[in-house]
This record gives sequence, C-alpha cells and structure tokens, in this order.
Amino acid sequence: MRIALPLLIALLAGCGSESERRQSTVDYHSMNLRALGPAKEIKPEPIKAFELSGIGPFVCVVAGEAEREVLFVATPSIGAMRLRGENVRFSPTSSDEPLPHDIAGRFTGQSYTVELSVDPRTETSAGPDLAYFIGRMTVRDQYDRIVFEHGGRVECGAGV
Repeated sequence: MRIALPLLIALLAGCGSESERRQSTVDYHSMNLRALGPAKEIKPEPIKAFELSGIGPFVCVVAGEAEREVLFVATPSIGAMRLRGENVRFSPTSSDEPLPHDIAGRFTGQSYTVELSVDPRTETSAGPDLAYFIGRMTVRDQYDRIVFEHGGRVECGAGV
C-alpha cells in the first residue's frame, strides 16, 4: 500500500486537462518574430530611363507616384529594383499567376522577395504590344515580413 499511494499520486499529477496541455506548448514562431523586432521598411528609388534600355523584348514595369517613375522592372529572365543607390537584381520564381508575356509574378533576391500581381479586368490597351493594368507590388524580407507595398499602374508590353 505504501508503494501504491505515491504511484497513484504521480499518475494523477501527469493527467492535466487537454486545455492545460495546449496552453503549455511553446509558440516558437511568435517568439522568433518578437525577438527579431519590427521589420525594417524599405523605400525603392526610381529607376532611371537610361537604365531600362535594352532590358528585353517584353517587360512589365511598376509605375511610381510621379510621371514616368519606375519602381520595379520585370522581364521573363530578371527583375530589378533600385535600393540605396544600387540596382538590386532578382531571379524569377514560378508563381501561380504569371504576368502577361510569360513574366513571373514572383522574384527572389538575396535579401528580399518581390510579388507582382495585376488585375486582368483593369487592362487598358495602349497599342498592339502595350497594356496598362492596376496592380500591386509587395516586397518581403528574408523572414517573410512585408517591408514595402505599392499599388498602382503596371505597364506590360514590348519595350515599355
């Protein structure tokens, strides 16, 4: 009997309710995000027109706030953005919703990923090989946190 009583107490101590066990699980993902601190927002700079010459036969550009301002360039083989005075290159990654002319909707770089999307219902033709769309550009850091978002005009076509 002396052995049975401590054994019974030990068994009952390990029988917590289901909700108690769930509360005791550690959420490592949330802990890591809190430890990282807030995401550092970035501000892409406009790409100059002469930097776009010869970039490819088909291209999509994300227009900025000002007239003829370009924040991101996407071709079937490369993406580019200007950060802190330097052109940053991105590799196209397969995406569920490609842009016109078989241009990927997702690009991966060393520190960031860029997702581009257009609403095909907003297409406005501006010539045989040029169309304007309303679209969105989302840039994420290596921890998948949004560091820049921009909605506006996306131009796709030949030699935009």
